Amino acid sequence: MAAIARLKAKAPEVVVAFLENSRQAEAARPRDTAAAIRIQAAIRSYIVRHNLRRLTQTVICIQRCWRGYVGRQWFKHCRRIADKQLRKAYFDVQATQIQRHWRGFYSRKYVHDFGARKAYLATIASKNAQIREYINAEFQTAVQILHKQEEEEAQARFAKRVIKLHHLLSTEAQAGVFRSPYAAVADTLPAVAGVPLETHIKDCTKASMKAWRHKHLAKHPFLPSITHAHHKGAGRKLTIRASERYAPDAAKESDQLDVKLHRHEVLERHGSPFLTTATMPEPFVKVPPMRSSMQYNDPMGHAMGIHTATQDAQMLRISRRQFTTSLGRQHYFDD
Repeated sequence: MAAIARLKAKAPEVVVAFLENSRQAEAARPRDTAAAIRIQAAIRSYIVRHNLRRLTQTVICIQRCWRGYVGRQWFKHCRRIADKQLRKAYFDVQATQIQRHWRGFYSRKYVHDFGARKAYLATIASKNAQIREYINAEFQTAVQILHKQEEEEAQARFAKRVIKLHHLLSTEAQAGVFRSPYAAVADTLPAVAGVPLETHIKDCTKASMKAWRHKHLAKHPFLPSITHAHHKGAGRKLTIRASERYAPDAAKESDQLDVKLHRHEVLERHGSPFLTTATMPEPFVKVPPMRSSMQYNDPMGHAMGIHTATQDAQMLRISRRQFTTSLGRQHYFDD
């Protein structure tokens, strides 16, 4: 009871203390409320951040797992495609080899005969060789013919040129320019193909005269000899010319033939055409020969080697101009 009495004695103090504490608590309520709110905000932010971090890590893990799964599936797909392409390429190559061997076997057995083909190629090669030899032979023949034609044309031009030099030939009394005694001593006679030029001129002149006689005298054949006519037996109608039958105009025809031959020889010998008396005759100009346009060279200089002082002085007196022929003007007809 004593305790209860002591407590009752202290009751007012307790009430006063309670009221004081309540007043102080009410005074500190805003501060305590702000502190509580601050503590709650910190705790809630921590909880939110913790949950967000956990969710982020979870999402990253899920994405990692998913991306790994998708990558593995894509790799398997690409690997299957690559393996399929590799197998397809391998089988294509093997199929090509099989087809090549089979087609070769079938072609060799049923289509082409190797022996016959080899013989055919050998025949073609031999035929080509024969054709090539024939072509070469034809080419050589054509070349020879062409060379022969060129030589004949050159010979014809040479003969046509030298036939006009017949007036330069040597005579019994005078040596020609192509057979000079000085050139004979010096061994410098003009020659063509190893034959003296004068020989060429004579041969060409003879051939030209023979062709002219064959062309112009064919209509007037030579009469047989008197001996031949005597063996045949003389007829009553034979005149003084034993081989010619009697004809009143025979003498005139013979004279006319002589006149024609004489005129032809005159025209061949003269360079200018025949001029009648109806027109004024022009002076005849002699065509210079082949060597008239050449300068004078000492024919003995090559043989002697050097000249003396007298020979040099004589050489200086020789003119270098063209010389004219000594043959003067000729008449058309003999008086």
